[in-house]
Order: sequence, then C-alpha cells, then structure tokens
Amino acid sequence: AGTIQGEPNLAGFVNSLLLSGTENKSSTQIQDDLNDLGAYVDVEIGQEVAIVSLFCLRQYIEQAVDIIADALNNLSFHAHEVDDMLREKKQAYLVSSEKVNILARRAFQTQMFTNSERYKRMMSLSDFDKVSIPELKRFHKNFYLNGLTKIVITANEIAFNPRVFS
Repeated sequence: AGTIQGEPNLAGFVNSLLLSGTENKSSTQIQDDLNDLGAYVDVEIGQEVAIVSLFCLRQYIEQAVDIIADALNNLSFHAHEVDDMLREKKQAYLVSSEKVNILARRAFQTQMFTNSERYKRMMSLSDFDKVSIPELKRFHKNFYLNGLTKIVITANEIAFNPRVFS
C-alpha cells in the first residue's frame, strides 16, 4: 500500500485515515481504547509499503491488536474525517512546500527516477481537490484489505493467535 500504488497520493491519504473510525467507533473512541491499554500506534508510508506499528505491554497485545484489526478492517471513511484530514494535509503541504529540504527532496526524486513515472510521483496542490471517498475506499480495499502481506509481532514468549486478520 505504498505511494507507488494506485492513483497518485491516495496511499498517503488512506494511511492517514486508518484509525479515523468505523461505523461503531469514532476515531476518539479508538484512541481512547488504545490509551486505556497504554498502547501507541504509529503509521508510516513509503514508496512500496505502508506500516502500522503498535507498541504495547505484552499482557495487552491481543486486545490492542483486536482494536487495530477492527479499525483497519472496518474503516468507514466518514466525510468529516476525510475533510479534516485533507484540510490538515493541505495546510502542511503549503507550509512545507517552501522549505529547502522539501525542494531538495523533490529535485533529487525527479533526477533519481527519471525513467519511472510511479517512483517520481510528487504531490501537487491540485491533488487535494481530486480526492473522493469512493477512490479512498477502493484503494483501502485493494491495498489494505486484499493486499496485506505481512504481520510481524516482536515479543518475548508470547502466545498469539493471528485470527484477527483472516
């Protein structure tokens, strides 16, 4: 579910919404449930992969994974959550697009990947206006629900049943 998949920049938008709520739980409820377990989630996006990292105490691993699995499997893409995410990302884009490190990264990416349209993709201001909920749902289904390829759990002596993603 990395940035080279699907339409330009959909991966980053979907990745930002992964914990934004289901039909039964709001993003706040999901975060509160994780906080009650002392769990922390970090989402990252790369060109070829999307990563959801969960950090929690061993005794709460199954409960925390159940919460994450529910959020990922039943993501609802509520319009107000999508609008909030797009507004925040657009503002961040406008602020960061003038910074030297971003300009240098864009120039490097353009030069490095001259022969690959997928790898030299870069976000533009107009991308924010092209996003639709049906496109986000389609990307989520194709690259998260049907594209999950690996779950890695690192812990000492833990019994875990990975049923939550089957």
